[in-house]
Amino acid sequence: MKIYNRKFFAAGAAVLLLGTVCLVQNLRKGVQEMNAGDLMVLAAFLINGSACLIRSLSRDLAREDKINEQDERNRLNCLKAKGRAYDLTIWGGLAAALALALCDRGNVPGPCVYAAEGVFFTCAFAFTAQSILYLYYDKRA
Repeated sequence: MKIYNRKFFAAGAAVLLLGTVCLVQNLRKGVQEMNAGDLMVLAAFLINGSACLIRSLSRDLAREDKINEQDERNRLNCLKAKGRAYDLTIWGGLAAALALALCDRGNVPGPCVYAAEGVFFTCAFAFTAQSILYLYYDKRA
């Protein structure tokens, strides 16, 4: 048995390990205690882990994955998606901080205000890091 794509093999093994840990935890809890969400998570772990292992052990599928990974359009789409997800996370985090801050209307700050502060400072840190890195890479180019 030869492994043609080591990254997929490692990812598949890790996901299968998570699936088995999830299965053991659910069995320790009891079969009657399992709900549909637990079964869906367990099935997702086991199916995705198995698919990654199969793709890493097949020569043709591993070659196809490597070609897709090295394709410039796929890399550009991946970078665009990461950038858009980052932007949405920042603006969504700021909206969540505002909603949490408005949620608590008492005279004494409650847990919602503290959570809002944490989310806001996280978004502010990420935005500052993005600005610094943009200036750094803009001067390098």
